[in-house]
Amino acid sequence: VENYLGIPYAAPPTGNLRFSPPRPVQSWEGVRNASVFGNECVQTSPGGPMSEDCLYLNVWVPRTGGQMLSVMVYIHGGALQSGTGNKEGADWLAAIGDVIVVAMNYRLNVFGFLSTGDRNSPGNYGLMDQRAAIVWVKENIHNFGGDPDSITVYGLSAGSIAVSHQMLSPKNNGLFSRVICESGVATGPGTINYHPMESVRKLCNVMNCTSDDAAGMVSHLRAADPVQLTNAAATFTGKSHLLVRTPPLRYWAPVIDGDFIPEEPLHILESGVLQNRDLLLGSNDDEGGYLFGDPGFLAVNNVLMIKMGLSRALWTNACSLSQTTPIYQIFSLTYDYDMWNEEDPASLRRSLVDLYGDFTYVANTVQTANIYSKRNYTTYMYQFAHRLSNSPFPPGVGASHANNHFFIFPSSDFLERATVDEKNLMRTMIKLWTNFAKTG
Repeated sequence: VENYLGIPYAAPPTGNLRFSPPRPVQSWEGVRNASVFGNECVQTSPGGPMSEDCLYLNVWVPRTGGQMLSVMVYIHGGALQSGTGNKEGADWLAAIGDVIVVAMNYRLNVFGFLSTGDRNSPGNYGLMDQRAAIVWVKENIHNFGGDPDSITVYGLSAGSIAVSHQMLSPKNNGLFSRVICESGVATGPGTINYHPMESVRKLCNVMNCTSDDAAGMVSHLRAADPVQLTNAAATFTGKSHLLVRTPPLRYWAPVIDGDFIPEEPLHILESGVLQNRDLLLGSNDDEGGYLFGDPGFLAVNNVLMIKMGLSRALWTNACSLSQTTPIYQIFSLTYDYDMWNEEDPASLRRSLVDLYGDFTYVANTVQTANIYSKRNYTTYMYQFAHRLSNSPFPPGVGASHANNHFFIFPSSDFLERATVDEKNLMRTMIKLWTNFAKTG
């Protein structure tokens, strides 16, 4: 596999370009060194060098020759607050699947999603970055032996939510032909910030802004130190309630801007004006199981406290995150789970984990599949149910959120620990995913 790393796809979003849509990148002269990853975008816990100058992508090309290859453009997860497209394991996907793999860095957290709800800072910059990278692929991938008419956009978790937004945006008609969504869609909780100015005001309070109008606040934040800004923004991002976490996209998340996201994602999905693209989507059989890795979750044994925390979290989510589902419907659905009459803390935690996983990841994925398939658009759904052989979670926890990712982008650590069956499963999954990318 040949690697082409750190390729700029848009101009550095620095200085006055902070909180602005991506601009075209200037071409370089001579030969560019493409052997080193570009900077990660600014975040609280980067895995490598980071900078606001971070709009770079990476291309992995199998050395096969011959016909034009299908392309898989990967959008990384991390709650839209962290992460990178500087991926370990992408060469396995390219080599086994015989596809070109592309992954990009895009603006995160406050840099990617600060919005005043008006022209001062419309928001959705992270999504626009992703689109700019896809446009770059469409225009340039033929130079790497790729087929610009066979592009699949693919993501996991928050990356999957972003992919779903890309699929629903009318800006992207004709840009790609297939979509893979793993454990996340744009109709889920926390995927839209319905009160963006609340986020800006809170941030300005932390950053000691002196202005109280949108233009002044944006000007102050545009001049702030990037590390100080992202650390300040993180102080109130994804606050947890007792035992049940508020989905962490709430403050720095996409907004309905009337342009890239013209209206409520569910309404777009139901409207019938979507471009016909092949869709593969699904989830894991124990999405919420990672809560068992939280010592605070395991420590609380007071049943009444657990139920009070659950009620508070449900109320917060229902009021602030859902604009399409009546609150009474959200609460009535909780009675499908054996928690309200449960008096054993361990059993109650198990039911609560099931509710959290279904509410956050599974239900909206099933809803999207049902609505999309009714148009007779090609729709495939999967469920990943393999518990990792070296799972860090207690017995009884199945395939938790993102466990499937090891089988598409296998890290060296995973490959060292994987059983023979897991390595065979990895090859099978890569073949399934890449066959979809080739033929739908």
